[in-house]
Parts: sequence; structure tokens; C-alpha cells
Amino acid sequence: MIQIERAPEPEILAKRKELWLNKFLDKRDKKPGERPTPSQYGHEQVRSALRGMSHEKCFYCERKLSRSEQKVEHFLDIADHPEKSFTWTNLYLSCEDCNNAKKGRKDIRLTDILDPCDGVMEPSNHLTFHREVIHPRETTTETKSDLGMKTIEKLKLGRGELEKARVTALQRFGETLERIRKRQLKEGRNQFSETEKTAICLFRSPTHPFSLMFRVYLESLDL
Repeated sequence: MIQIERAPEPEILAKRKELWLNKFLDKRDKKPGERPTPSQYGHEQVRSALRGMSHEKCFYCERKLSRSEQKVEHFLDIADHPEKSFTWTNLYLSCEDCNNAKKGRKDIRLTDILDPCDGVMEPSNHLTFHREVIHPRETTTETKSDLGMKTIEKLKLGRGELEKARVTALQRFGETLERIRKRQLKEGRNQFSETEKTAICLFRSPTHPFSLMFRVYLESLDL
């Protein structure tokens, strides 16, 4: 998870959210279990804005998503906050696994986890990695970030398929590093060129999958 800057509200929401919300709330009054229409809150304009914000990654786990995998979800669930069904700041891009995990852990409140769009909470202050394994960051020598720990647990950010994907990403990074080291050995130097530094640091770019993991790893290499 990294901090994400919220884009301007899509035009379709600005124009139609009140109409859509009123119709939805009317239906909900008659049928309490009613849910809003995905084709409205998940309109292509909304999806486009969200995928631009996260570079087509899940807001939570940073996994790169194909178009078919991209789910527009509500940070505050509409079961508890139906009035926020079409609120732009409540719409996030998520993979299905993170979305399901978030809904499943009712014992951890959403107010007790990191919100990537908060603008104040910096996820890197609360989350860190040891290779592919995510951990809450230590806040002192004896305690770890409670926000980080609850975020990991609520979203199941340590689930097996995510760790497997992060291992694959680290292997690709290792292959890049190995090619650079072979070139250095051939050219008789032990310093990174600016071009090589750029290639390495691309892995921690917000456009790259699991960029926070690579930021932690590259900091350990003073890069």
C-alpha cells in the first residue's frame, strides 16, 4: 500500500450522483438489502479515474490488475453507509481478494486501518517488508505500529498468493541486478551508472507493482 492522491471527481458522478442516490435510497426503503447499481458507481469514467490514480494497481495490495480484475469498491461499506454509495471519495479500485478480505473482518473497524487516500497517513510509516513478507513497522524498539498490524490483518496482505506474486517480482528485480553486475564486472567498475540507478529505482516507482516493498529494499541498499 502506498499513499494515493485523489483525482478530480469524474464528470459522470458530478452530474448524476444525486439522481442515482435518490433512486437507490427509494429502492432501499422498500427493500433494505438492495445494493446500488455497479454500472453507475463503476461507470467507465470512474474506473478510468481510479486506475489512473493507482496506475492500474489495487489500492490496497499494489498488485497490478487486468481490466477484468479491477473492481470499484466502497471503502465505507454501503450496508452501513448507503448515503455514500456514489460519493467519489468513497470509491476505490480493488482486487476481489482485498475487497472480500476487508468485508470479512468485521472485528477490525475501517477507522483502525490505513486509508491509502487519506492524504495524512503515510503507509510507509506503518508498513515494512522482510523480503516478500509484510510486517507492521516498529514505532519504538519494543512496539510495532498498531495501524500497520490491523491493516495487514483486515486486508489479509500476508495471504499466500500475494507473497507468491511478491517473490516473482523480487526475482525479476534480482535478474535486473544480476545483469547490471555482470556489465560492471565486464567494464571493470563497482559503481552504478546513472542509467543503471534509474533502471533499478524504477522498481520503487508508484507505477510498479509492490512499489513499497521495493522502496524498503532499495533503502537498505542506499538507493
